[in-house]
Amino acid sequence: VDGLGGAPLGATVRSGGGRILFVNGSKLVSVWADGSHRLETNFPWAYLRDATVSRDRKRVAFTVENSGLNLNLYEIWVSPVDMSSPPRLVAAEPGRFVYEPTWSPDGRRLAYVVGYPSPYGLGYQAHLWVMTADGTHRRLVAATPGAIDQPDWSPKGDRVAFVVDGYEVSPMLDVVSVDAR
Repeated sequence: VDGLGGAPLGATVRSGGGRILFVNGSKLVSVWADGSHRLETNFPWAYLRDATVSRDRKRVAFTVENSGLNLNLYEIWVSPVDMSSPPRLVAAEPGRFVYEPTWSPDGRRLAYVVGYPSPYGLGYQAHLWVMTADGTHRRLVAATPGAIDQPDWSPKGDRVAFVVDGYEVSPMLDVVSVDAR
């Protein structure tokens, strides 16, 4: 995993300082490369996915999918890679699919997707949002029919590219300026 996008469930991501980070079901685990000094955070009521390490390799953002009571609640959390403080909730949209947090090159912002399923299977719309790493200053930067997948920042951090899935419209690659006012 190159640290530019989300790591799949169970994938291993090497972080700074020789630590290895991975998602194991409901746990985010951080260990030294030799397997010692295991630290973990546990979400017993949820599944974790979309783990992505900031480019400075100090923080990880990940999606928490609530599996209890069919709440359909997806959240984005941020944690230090070394687990030196508890994870912090930075984005949630009850009844929506919040997923694929992606770090900006400078590590100060996250792009993420919010999916809006329509009732009775009549369509799906997705929005691409950008926020600061602490969850403040949220701003909608794109909306499209169909799902948005694989958001990735440009090297300068001024644009985000993403894939539109093709179920609602023709499949395509789109790029948006995230700094436009």
